[in-house]
Amino acid sequence: MIAKEASGFIYVVSSLGVTGMRSEIKTDLKSIISDIKEVTDVPAAVGFGINTPEQAENISKVADGVYCRKCNC
Repeated sequence: MIAKEASGFIYVVSSLGVTGMRSEIKTDLKSIISDIKEVTDVPAAVGFGINTPEQAENISKVADGVYCRKCNC
């Protein structure tokens, strides 16, 4: 419902649970972004918990945008 009404971009949280650095992202982001894309063309950007350039690179393969807090990439 939210994605259908969104504009600008949709911020997708990469990790559910408490805040803090993670060595890996275990959330099924591909599935979440796929669900979003079924109802809207609004870009989906992933953030929160992205801490390495490698994580950012992997997520950029499925998301329209990604933010890595540690390196600002």
